[in-house]
Amino acid sequence: MKPTFATLTFVFLAMAPLPALEVQTDIQYKMTPQGPLALDLYMPSAKNSAPRPLVVYTHGGGWAAGSKNGAKAGSMRKVVEGLTDNGFCVASIDYRLYTKKGSEVKRISWIKEVTVTSYDADSKTFATRSGVDLSQEEPAITVFPAWHSNMLVHPFVYFACFEFHGKRQRKMMDIGPKQSLARINVETGKVEYLQLPFPIPAVEGQIEKNGEIFYPKMTI
Repeated sequence: MKPTFATLTFVFLAMAPLPALEVQTDIQYKMTPQGPLALDLYMPSAKNSAPRPLVVYTHGGGWAAGSKNGAKAGSMRKVVEGLTDNGFCVASIDYRLYTKKGSEVKRISWIKEVTVTSYDADSKTFATRSGVDLSQEEPAITVFPAWHSNMLVHPFVYFACFEFHGKRQRKMMDIGPKQSLARINVETGKVEYLQLPFPIPAVEGQIEKNGEIFYPKMTI
């Protein structure tokens, strides 16, 4: 069984030295066609031969930015300190980011050739359509992933879809799909949307102003 990781996203502030703990940097854990992937391992300084629990940290950045150095920056630095102080080891990993020449981790269209499962509240049934182009829906739909609440369960990336109908930057927009979760298979490129039979909870701290919704606590 492959491990399950929840992606944590934090604001990266100025770098600062970590407190006394043992650090091993640039440990190669995988070789890819694009080159080696490395991790930094943070361990409690106290010597102990007993096995220790390990937390794997995957940096944020929408799969296109960031690095393992995020573990020693800003808010995440304090998390690493707290974990090691309580006997945990932390592995901060690099992973392949999206590039125009990317292979396995590539840009996948969230709009075209997607599968959409909609919920009909009157009949309380689900209906699935394949090969959908959301830009051709009426009205056309733009997808805005809530990356701060995403989750990776290889080979799938899950995220909630922000929902908005109104004017943004003086243009009418429909962001969705409505009340939906998305699942992307990063190996096959298949994108699926599932409309839930209940509203997705509002993001903490969201502000409605002049008909628009803002998320001041979003970190990316």
